[in-house]
Amino acid sequence: MGKLDQYCFDGTNALSLKNCRQTAKKIKLTRKKFLPKQKKIRKKFALQDKLYADAKEGLIIILQARDAAGKDSTIRHVMGGINPQGVQVFSYKQPSKDELAHDYLWRCVTNLPKRGMIAIFNRSYYEDVLVVKVHELYKGYHMAERCLNPDTIIENRYRQIRHFEEYLYDNSYRVVKILLNVSKEKQKQRFLERIDLPEKNWKFSQSDMAERALWDQY
Repeated sequence: MGKLDQYCFDGTNALSLKNCRQTAKKIKLTRKKFLPKQKKIRKKFALQDKLYADAKEGLIIILQARDAAGKDSTIRHVMGGINPQGVQVFSYKQPSKDELAHDYLWRCVTNLPKRGMIAIFNRSYYEDVLVVKVHELYKGYHMAERCLNPDTIIENRYRQIRHFEEYLYDNSYRVVKILLNVSKEKQKQRFLERIDLPEKNWKFSQSDMAERALWDQY
């Protein structure tokens, strides 16, 4: 793994986001220094051809982050070297009425890639424990009472997700999970840019501020 070790979490120890890097300043990596490296990284995307030719494994890349952490930009810039014919991007926002009528994993299951292909999930089923827990959305679910015990519903979902990802691995899928960690100060700066700069106004939503007020709960 080498230099990536410092960015990886395997569950061995407890994770504290406060202790995780939120910028590249400490390793003195600037955009100017990164661009040449980006070209080298994109050469490795040639491995996508081998993935497609073998058609033995599917790849699922999960991007999770707070608002304004840069998920869309990451997909656009970092994944820009991938052959678009072999990858699909799925964004998971507030569930639709139809999605709520199914189990919470359903909408992601329907978007699993064929083996040999890549799927990028912009948010994922992790929203169904994170947002659901913070806002206690399960209280409004149209489900049997036995499924809505507030003391167990979230823990049950943690277990179900672990089992689901084991199931994917056993069926020849690789799941790569990436968390983009943004500081509260940096998020504020980006929100202000969305308000002040006309070309970024479309990115701003009042709901972003409501979620920011729940920073500690998240």
